Amino acid sequence: MKLQCIATLPNEQQATLLSPYYQPGKQQFGLAIGREYVALGLTILQGVPWVELASDAKFLYSVPLCLFKIIDGQISRYWEARLHENGNLTLWPSSFYQEYYHDDLLEGVPEIVTNFGVVCALLETESRLSEDFYTALMAGQLAIYDEYDETRTDFSRWKGIYETWLRRKQAYTAQINKVKVIETLSFQPAY
Repeated sequence: MKLQCIATLPNEQQATLLSPYYQPGKQQFGLAIGREYVALGLTILQGVPWVELASDAKFLYSVPLCLFKIIDGQISRYWEARLHENGNLTLWPSSFYQEYYHDDLLEGVPEIVTNFGVVCALLETESRLSEDFYTALMAGQLAIYDEYDETRTDFSRWKGIYETWLRRKQAYTAQINKVKVIETLSFQPAY
């Protein structure tokens, strides 16, 4: 799910709906209006949607969905739904449900930090168009994921497949450009 920030804080009416999970004047979300974000998860707390985001420092935090416009509402294939005893619903990557995952991420437990990097890479990849992803990959904008062997292997494999597709598309376009359209549409009897 891809989002674009439209506000940095809830308005008064939204703040009332978000209570008791939001406390005006005591919480900041570090958002930038107009910036696009990838939702790493979705949580419904007492009927109010919140999204899980990765901070620039690669920590996980929850933000009210009302601060965003949904650009791409496609639900991630990596999310798993769970209905909790209190009626709250979470749609998170399966590893986020691991006991103490969020605490371990904050404390910098290496296995969890690595997993979080892989999850972020998968969700970022999933939310991009192939052409945009290829451009970012070739420009080195995804270098932050190079430290994760799994991700580097996935990206390399994807790059090879995408470049093969590009070559085939170019060959097809060249071949089509050689043939006049009128000749391909003409009916020629076979007798």
